Amino acid sequence: MKASTHFHNSVIRRFIPLGLFLSLAISAAITARADFDAGLDAYAKEDFDAAFREWLPAAKGGDPNSQQMLGFLYARGRGVEKNVPEAVKWWRKAAEQGHAPAQFTLGNLYRNGIGIAKDEKEAVKWISRAADGGFADAQYLLGILHARGEGVERDLVKSYMYLDMAAEQKGLEPGALWGAITPYLSPAEIREAGRLIRKWRDKP
Repeated sequence: MKASTHFHNSVIRRFIPLGLFLSLAISAAITARADFDAGLDAYAKEDFDAAFREWLPAAKGGDPNSQQMLGFLYARGRGVEKNVPEAVKWWRKAAEQGHAPAQFTLGNLYRNGIGIAKDEKEAVKWISRAADGGFADAQYLLGILHARGEGVERDLVKSYMYLDMAAEQKGLEPGALWGAITPYLSPAEIREAGRLIRKWRDKP
């Protein structure tokens, strides 16, 4: 560690209480949430100019929810001139922070080659992250992709697993989504799918 960096960190530890850092972080989060909510209110009223004004500074400040919605404004040309590459930029920023809806959006862009070069592997990577984050639409799509072998090796056990998780998240009856593939699975494979589901539920 450089001497200047060590000195800087020592000064911070000595003179700036940890509580102050926490207060600043909480204050920033509250401000970002207020800006995001104000943007949502404006969006609901179709005042897209106002929504853009609320979300832009929050997005620049690192709020992933605002980044996600700012991406939609750029993609649709609402409150700002349509700019798909700019939309992709903001969606990527949110996705890289672990924002599941943005990860799902980015994965679909890669899957369909919209505003970005088509790449099935990248599509599956981002859709998988969203699915693992508990996003039901991503779980459903990943189940379909595994059933088709699209961008991933065909695996009906994993297809069953993701479709079952998506159904549960959406409040559907068991079998509402995976009924079509069940006849092609052995009892052992269905038990394995159940084991994978329990493993996913038990992870931290």
